[in-house]
Amino acid sequence: MLQRKYGEIVDRQKYVEERLFGIINDEDNSINAVVLYGQSGIGKSSISKSLRTKITQHLSNSTVAVLGEENLNNCVRANPVNAILLKLRNKLLKDNSDLSCFDIAYLLYGALANNSTDVDLSTKVIQKSQVLQIIEIVKKGLYQFPLLLEATKCLGNYQSQQKWQPEFDGSQIYAALSWFFIQQNQEIRQWWKLKGSQNLQELKDCASLSDILKLLPLFLGRDLQAHFQNTQQKAVVFIDNYEYLNTYQENHNWLKDIIPLIPSILWVIFAEKTVDATTNTQHIPIPNLTNAESQVIIQKLGVENDEIAQQIIQASEGIPLYLHLGIETYLNLTKQKAAQVKNIASNISEILPKLSATWDWYERRIWQVLSNCRSWDEVLFAKLMSQFDIASCDWICDCWDKLLHRVVKSPFVESNPEGWSLHPIVGEYLHRNQPDNLQQSVNNWLFEYNQAEYQQSELQLSALIKLLEYGLKSRQQQKVVSWFLAKVKLQQKAGKHDFTVFALKILLRYQNNALAFSLLGESLYALGDYQQAVTALQTAQKLWEAEKLQDSLAFSNVQLQLAACYVKLQCTSDANDAAKKALAIRTTQLNQNSLEIAEVLNLQALIAVIEGFHVRALELTQQALQIFASHQNVEIKLAQTKFTLGWLNAIAKNYHAAEKLFKQVLNDIADENHPLAIYCHGMLGNIYQNIGYFAYHQAYEEYNKSLEIAEINFGLTHPRTLQLIAAIINFSRIRGEYDTVDILTQRRHANMEISNFEENPAVADRLNKIGCLLLQQGKYAFSEHLLQQALQINCRYLSQQHPQTAETFHNLGLIYKNQKRYYTAEVYFKQALQIRCATFGKKHPITANSINSLAALYCCMEKYQQAEPLLQQALEICYKNFGEMHPHTATTLNNLAQMYQCLGLSKKAEPIFHQALDICQQVLGDNHVYTKIVESNLSRLQEKN
Repeated sequence: MLQRKYGEIVDRQKYVEERLFGIINDEDNSINAVVLYGQSGIGKSSISKSLRTKITQHLSNSTVAVLGEENLNNCVRANPVNAILLKLRNKLLKDNSDLSCFDIAYLLYGALANNSTDVDLSTKVIQKSQVLQIIEIVKKGLYQFPLLLEATKCLGNYQSQQKWQPEFDGSQIYAALSWFFIQQNQEIRQWWKLKGSQNLQELKDCASLSDILKLLPLFLGRDLQAHFQNTQQKAVVFIDNYEYLNTYQENHNWLKDIIPLIPSILWVIFAEKTVDATTNTQHIPIPNLTNAESQVIIQKLGVENDEIAQQIIQASEGIPLYLHLGIETYLNLTKQKAAQVKNIASNISEILPKLSATWDWYERRIWQVLSNCRSWDEVLFAKLMSQFDIASCDWICDCWDKLLHRVVKSPFVESNPEGWSLHPIVGEYLHRNQPDNLQQSVNNWLFEYNQAEYQQSELQLSALIKLLEYGLKSRQQQKVVSWFLAKVKLQQKAGKHDFTVFALKILLRYQNNALAFSLLGESLYALGDYQQAVTALQTAQKLWEAEKLQDSLAFSNVQLQLAACYVKLQCTSDANDAAKKALAIRTTQLNQNSLEIAEVLNLQALIAVIEGFHVRALELTQQALQIFASHQNVEIKLAQTKFTLGWLNAIAKNYHAAEKLFKQVLNDIADENHPLAIYCHGMLGNIYQNIGYFAYHQAYEEYNKSLEIAEINFGLTHPRTLQLIAAIINFSRIRGEYDTVDILTQRRHANMEISNFEENPAVADRLNKIGCLLLQQGKYAFSEHLLQQALQINCRYLSQQHPQTAETFHNLGLIYKNQKRYYTAEVYFKQALQIRCATFGKKHPITANSINSLAALYCCMEKYQQAEPLLQQALEICYKNFGEMHPHTATTLNNLAQMYQCLGLSKKAEPIFHQALDICQQVLGDNHVYTKIVESNLSRLQEKN
């Protein structure tokens, strides 16, 4: 075994350097990719390292990035394309001080796939603290998107027009994303206005999660293009092993997509063959060593016999790896005093067998054991050597470290971030030429050893693939496959479908497994790749049939998933047949009340809706609802099924039953901001409109509730929001309320203007109103951002003394008061009061509102001496303008009584509370929310006394 690493002294490196630097230095060339190609063993790695060093020195103001086996080993196995794009983002945008469209799209994908906690955008990737802060805001805010997507899943996007539409609608996602950014602070909002809204337009056309993944290279390309234009810098990206990347991803379209976008980047690709990267690609073959170059290496490394030296050179065919292996053979023979020409390989195919013949049993065993490892470090090496009894007189070492030191100096051992590995050519030869029992034993031990690594969450995905590869070569192959599929199911449940597709395809290279194809179909379906999902599921179906398992639950799962795919592909007849098969099996195998049967019934109902058989759909949904109602912990499924049943009853004009179901859903979810609540209020509006004239008032109330919640939670230009506005406009026309039609038309127009970042008083008014709604919901940060926008527009277009400006000042004061930022609130309240006094006069009701709010603030600040005269002044205005029996008067009396209570003047406070309560009961009624508030305040006072 050699005691030192071989060096290469070759003029071919100068040749490659001159060719590459000629391209780099030619400012007029249009080449954006250079492919350096040559067979394995030609020395691409050493040439790449040399070129990187020289380019870094030559282009001191440029960035040099490397995408190679060394730094992609773990992450490529977890998520191929994403891993590469993240590495590019990390290396090329790490000093970028701007937000990245790629970051947003990547976070959005993670949120929609329900795995946002695993999205690797952190301080490891983003160096600038200000960008990191923005990323964290976005990351937290995107929680709403899984909910949004889940809502459309459960509804099947049923519309009042009796249509069924696709679950995933990119225009809805984009509208919600846009609304999210509009509610942010000035910096983030400005980024969206100038860059994000333009550069992420393609999201509108996405019909599945996989469509977002396919757009990531485009978004990163745009980010990189903008970055290099701004910095006036250039970059060189090295792809060290094109074939390695190709092993873990089925195509390189991402490379073709991204290269033309960034003329500032030169891509240097090392491959075994030519690569069709772009039309402007220059191919440079890496030449073999000449005889003279080989002779220099041979002489330097101590081959003294000319005949043997010539035979080594001839056999190696100018390939550095084989030249080094031939030299290693000679040196081993020299130690054994057997360095004769007949023992030296005469052609390339003999080189590895001849080298192997020079090893003793123990040395050969070391290399055979190590050939089963993808890589090893010091710890694993020592454990392997101990486990497989490596020892001999010639190999005895004081410790395993010395043996490792000798091993890694071999010319066919390569270093990597995980430690070391054998050159693929040597590793493959050793793997083929070892006893089966040794190979199985080593892989069995490696599988068990690496199971501990899988428990570490940050390594979980890559470790799972590593375990599969070891396990498939072990003695317990089927046990390993079962374990692996169980783990894949867990990853699938966590929404990591892109990883599960990748992992399952690796398994399926080794064996046809029915369950693996079934799981593959499920994940492809989740990613929106329906045609590929059908192919995988049909293969699973054939494999189950071959095993005579057509009546198994596993087979029913395949049929159900096939039915869902056929629905997406609009093959309703095939969907019907598959769903019937799934139901027949489950009805036979399971309890009639099982959730699995309800799942099939729901899908059959959907198929019936698409085919226009609404009565049949209603019957099926009713059966599913009865099953869900008998189970616990299925609240969301129950609510979704109730909604569907309500929708079907509404279509059948069973309005009373539909109304009851929608109200039950609202009660079950108990969250007015849930997407289901928006749809329920909208459907209730439809029902009351259809009932007729006497229910019109209720219809308008429900429509309005739905619209307000949709504007806040979906966005101002979300398709559902626009549908609701259109529905209310049509309803108002029916009622002859043309003033309302005009108001709603202006509202829709203002919503569009806000989304387009236009500025005018109408936009400010809408921002103010939406800000108030957010304030009522306790969303103070979003409310503040919108109101500050409104304030700036009002001051710019109306003046600082305009009543609309005063209203915005007042609403901002309410936010700061609720946030206990009392001194800031005081400034805004006083500004609003000053404008209103100047505009309306000191005795106007609107002025009284400002006085009341300022007085309430002083009470919070315990400035009671300043609060009392203000409350008395407000009360006087209310008496004058509204009279004694008015809600505004009751509000002021309640505030005054609360102030006296805080001062400990309970006797003075109690009659005032009674007076306020009496007004509320007579004017608002006993059940009104404000009546309850005053009643509660009085009760607390009486309890203390």
